[in-house]
Amino acid sequence: MRNRLFALALLCMTSLAPHAGHARVEMDADQLRAWAKETFSKALADGRISGAVMAVVQDGEVKLLEGFGYADFIARTPMDPSHTRVQIGSISKTFTATAIAQLLDRGIIASLDDPANKYLKRMQLPPSHGKEITLWNLLTHRAGMDDRTFGLGTDREVPYPITAQMLADLRPAYVFPPDTTSSYSNYGIDILGVLIEDRTGQTLGEYFHDQLFAPLKMPSSLLSPGVTFKSGIAQPYAFHADGSAQKLDLLPIHPFVGAAGGIESSALDMAQYMNAHLGYAPAEARFLSEPIRTLMKTRHTGNHPAVSGFGMTFFLTEWNGERIADHGGGWVGFPNVMILLPDSNAGVFFGILAGPLRLGLFESLAEKLDGFRAGRDTPVPMDLFEIRNRFLTQALGPYTVPKSALWAPIDVRTTRLDDYVGTYWGNRRAHLTMATFLDLLWPSLVRVERGADGLQIRGLGPFVPVAKDVFALKRPAGDTYFAFSRSPDGKVRALNHYYSLEQLVRTSFWSDPHLLRNVLWFGMLLALTGVLSLLWRVEGRAARTAKLSLIAMSALTAAGFLLMTTKSFSGETWIVEYNLGHSWRFNTLVLVADAVAVTTLILLVSLVAGLRTRQWRGSRQRVLLGIHGAIVAAAGIGMLWVGAVGRLLGWNPP
Repeated sequence: MRNRLFALALLCMTSLAPHAGHARVEMDADQLRAWAKETFSKALADGRISGAVMAVVQDGEVKLLEGFGYADFIARTPMDPSHTRVQIGSISKTFTATAIAQLLDRGIIASLDDPANKYLKRMQLPPSHGKEITLWNLLTHRAGMDDRTFGLGTDREVPYPITAQMLADLRPAYVFPPDTTSSYSNYGIDILGVLIEDRTGQTLGEYFHDQLFAPLKMPSSLLSPGVTFKSGIAQPYAFHADGSAQKLDLLPIHPFVGAAGGIESSALDMAQYMNAHLGYAPAEARFLSEPIRTLMKTRHTGNHPAVSGFGMTFFLTEWNGERIADHGGGWVGFPNVMILLPDSNAGVFFGILAGPLRLGLFESLAEKLDGFRAGRDTPVPMDLFEIRNRFLTQALGPYTVPKSALWAPIDVRTTRLDDYVGTYWGNRRAHLTMATFLDLLWPSLVRVERGADGLQIRGLGPFVPVAKDVFALKRPAGDTYFAFSRSPDGKVRALNHYYSLEQLVRTSFWSDPHLLRNVLWFGMLLALTGVLSLLWRVEGRAARTAKLSLIAMSALTAAGFLLMTTKSFSGETWIVEYNLGHSWRFNTLVLVADAVAVTTLILLVSLVAGLRTRQWRGSRQRVLLGIHGAIVAAAGIGMLWVGAVGRLLGWNPP
């Protein structure tokens, strides 16, 4: 054991030693308090948040602990940074990784290069492309699994611990070879939670309490116990354009997903946790040895040498020479972020209450009308990346492209801008279920175009080459850059943001979400005109069949549109039902899509039959009906194209 820890210390020493000549960043409590007060007071006044907490630590001390706004806006309960709990969401992943690190530290896990199956009892992961999935693959989001976000929450009691059968039912398929791309995955971390339970004989909540919460003196922290919440948890609100508040009902986390996002904690507790990761855990806590603690925040892999990488779930970046190890959490109503600055022995945690309004179609239209009357737009909720970047800008100055991004020299004169032009679609999405269709409607998408002086990316530019396949935008508010990846044949294949949760893969013409969304909306608009066929008087079997098909096409299109835009009878939007794993709406949408396919086929057959029997000739009405039928049939074919790419045809439930 001692030899192994010594080797790890040597391995991590270079990557985590303070940068030569780097000035330590002092966390000035007064300055940060003034900045936070200004930032959050304005956000509260603008209706962008309903409350927030903040904790700043350095050198083992809590330098700043503040609350802003309300733990319950309507009840006017103030945010108490010492006791008010927030759902920290995906920051929970770092707790699960810490537990894995403890098992490694204590010899229960021999190596992170081991196959996960070596330590799993209730389930076994099948090989992918002839390779076993390792612990490192799971910790760095490189197992290659399809992204499954359906049912991350639940409003039904689920037997716990999770049974082997449920684990098998929840397992997504592989879509990438392992260790080829990091694509942020909840499921991979959830498997680590199962592994911890299998190896220790404790539930994950018991392990967290006994080995982390209690030893680190985190009395307010817990792993969400089920569908009911204990008192003391914050209640987020969203705000309408007229300033009125909408309560955002708390969504319980599915027990299986607890390892990836199920912890509730206070700002003070998170301060204790950050101090532990910075080397200031109580001696009796048996937290982590220094080599293992360092290993957790040492870059193991990444999507490109020039962009952020992964340690043991931590995102690893640089900001003006200061190394950053951080993780955000974005569960519904709770955008949070934890940022560690190892060079300066400092850390900060933000817990924010914010989120979009939960509105159906008609409520959205009314909201826009109310905003127009009030002369103001609906407030845009604050998100975790905004507060992360604002804090780092305040503490470290506007972001500049780091030297690490200049990973390979480039001759600007030989850079072919046309090689990079295209549409890039994020690979952190569903690939094999009807949820692909939902990701098609609201995609993680970047368009790259050629400009006069460089590339235009997301409408910004010019981005100019600063290293091989790396393009940067210089601006007073801070730089930003993207790095492109190439396939083995040398062609540009993917795009990587400097803070890389996923790769964005270049799409073909046939799968371009921009094009497909336009085809869908235009096709739906044309299909809805099928109702006009009620005005036509027709004779003959083919004409009558075409007329009925047009009416059916219109009805089915309207049904699909309403399924995705209106609230259910229980008053929930489709997003909430998706998060809670309610399948009726999405399964019905699949059935509607299949019915559209059948109806389009019947319409095409009737049109061809009508041509053979000359039913589209003679009167003006017959001609118009034939033309109308052909237009709607073309619209149906377009919608089927979208449905095929979106995995909406056949039976691919979410």
